[in-house]
Amino acid sequence: MSATAAPDGEKAPQQLAESLKRFCRSVELCDNYERGYSGLKMVTDRLLESPAKTPKRGGDGDGDGVTVPEQATVERLNKLAIQKLGEISRQHKAREK
Repeated sequence: MSATAAPDGEKAPQQLAESLKRFCRSVELCDNYERGYSGLKMVTDRLLESPAKTPKRGGDGDGDGVTVPEQATVERLNKLAIQKLGEISRQHKAREK
């Protein structure tokens, strides 16, 4: 949210890269984490919207930057998020009476 709310948009790519890293970690820890996959879908959508604006290296130059994956990797993560969200949704519906 802060990546899209920044008035100058200067830190948006860095924040998106950090969000991508954290959402990937959350779904790695819990495979059926719906919020994690929703966040992953939103972040990858944003990164795919403006690939030219996304730097290869995030961060503020202090060496703690996050590397933004290649475009193909972001696309695969997006497809994975869509697939897993559909799967989670079907599982929830199957449990309903």
